[in-house]
Order: sequence, then structure tokens, then C-alpha cells
Amino acid sequence: MTIKWDERTTTFNQRSRAAEKKQAELEVQKKRLYDLCENGTYTAEEFRERKQRIEQELATLRVSTSHITAPPQDVSEGLTEAKQAVFDLTRQWLTLPPELRKRFQKIVFPAGVYYHSDGSCRTSKMSRILELSQESDSKNGLKNESVTLPGIEPGLPP
Repeated sequence: MTIKWDERTTTFNQRSRAAEKKQAELEVQKKRLYDLCENGTYTAEEFRERKQRIEQELATLRVSTSHITAPPQDVSEGLTEAKQAVFDLTRQWLTLPPELRKRFQKIVFPAGVYYHSDGSCRTSKMSRILELSQESDSKNGLKNESVTLPGIEPGLPP
């Protein structure tokens, strides 16, 4: 994924530099045109025609480059930060303002959390975030201590 992102960034940078170069050339031509008109080389009619052509080229260039947006600078850094945010739910919970915690809890535990007298807790449905976390942990050989799903057997202690 980062290879494709790097290609897009390179393409954007090349197009951006080419457009800036072309715009600078047209601005130089426009300035030179004014100079030639002032010293009498061009008539008023010739000046208007050439000025109009340059301004049309500038307008076309601006329109053609206006839809191009710059990609973020470092996609791998952004992905790393997003991954840390998703997989560090405890930190996310602790840094949230109290008024947002209920909404966050519904995202992480869509079916709610059931607490037992022995101190354990369960949920009947895991969110996609927790599923991804379990998949990632199992791929990396880590023990996942997230909320256990209900079943016949008692839950594992944390």
C-alpha cells in the first residue's frame, strides 16, 4: 500500500512542479508583453490579443490544477498512528471527556457489557475493532485479554 501511495505522491509532485513552472513562464510572458506595449513595439490591438491568449492559458492551467489535492506527506506514519489509536482502547477511553465515553462504549461494545460478581465481564457481540485486535494478536502470537464472549464455560480470568 505504501508503494502505491509513494507513486501517487511522486506523480502529484511532478504535476505540481510542472504546473508551477508553466505558470511562472506565462507570468514572465505577460510582464514582457506589458514592457513591449509600453515601449511601442506592440499596438494596442496586438497587446490585447496576446494578453487575452496568455490569460486564457493561465485560466486553463488554474482550472486543470484546481482539482488536484496534495496527499498526506507520510501515509505509513498515519497508518501507524491510526493502528495505535485503534488497538490502545484503554488509553483512548481514559483520554476521552466523560460526555463522550458512553458513545465510545457503544462503538466498542455494541451489545453492552455484562459484569459478574466475580469481577469478570462479558459481551454478547464484539465490535469490529476488537475482532481486528484479536486477529492481530493471534497473528503475532500474543495473548488477547479483551472481553470474552458468553458461552457455556466460564470466562477466562484477566
